[in-house]
Amino acid sequence: MLIAFSGVDCAGKSTQIRLLEQYFISRGKTCKVLWYRPGYSGELQICKNKARQLANILRRTLHPSHTASHLSSSSNRATPPASVWVPMAAIDTCLQWGLKLRLLMRRYDVVICDRYVEDACFDIRFKYPNFHAPSVLFAHLKHLMPRPDHAFILTLDHDEMLARVARKNEPFPDDEAVRDARYRLYMALPGCHIDAGGSIQHTHGLILNALELPHESLT
Repeated sequence: MLIAFSGVDCAGKSTQIRLLEQYFISRGKTCKVLWYRPGYSGELQICKNKARQLANILRRTLHPSHTASHLSSSSNRATPPASVWVPMAAIDTCLQWGLKLRLLMRRYDVVICDRYVEDACFDIRFKYPNFHAPSVLFAHLKHLMPRPDHAFILTLDHDEMLARVARKNEPFPDDEAVRDARYRLYMALPGCHIDAGGSIQHTHGLILNALELPHESLT
């Protein structure tokens, strides 16, 4: 079984995924959670780090006056252009969701995706707002990915989302315009919306109901 979770900021996706994972394991099922954002897989980060190390070695050899730390810090600060980042992220996505995810589905009874293709399209839309090709590309890549058996979108009332964002107090939050635009996009997504405005256990019960799984009655 493949289950995908998306949703608005601070809707409690990680908490609900953890509870669902525990639910399946407690009933003798093997379960795996896969978190992924395009271009940020662990495997790709290893490749990028190795490439940076090799580039620094070559630069030190060709330009001894430039220190590796200076070159590394300047390259890390630079934002890669869409023409570089998007193909890299597309390949990474095909490997993660097109290949790795399929292998996990063969190994485990249940695989839960923390974020899926829709989240990827939103991320790219805000990362490169003036470049529309990436979101089109990832929309086409969606056809290469396994279709979830269940796809949940956790939602919140806008005021409740703002209150939770304030309590969470993340160090690098989205600006207000981006946050509200993301909120509107998620709320407009078609699919199984789960109102996460209640207690954690109540929301968990709603998800189990949608999956038609046995559990204690909602309170």
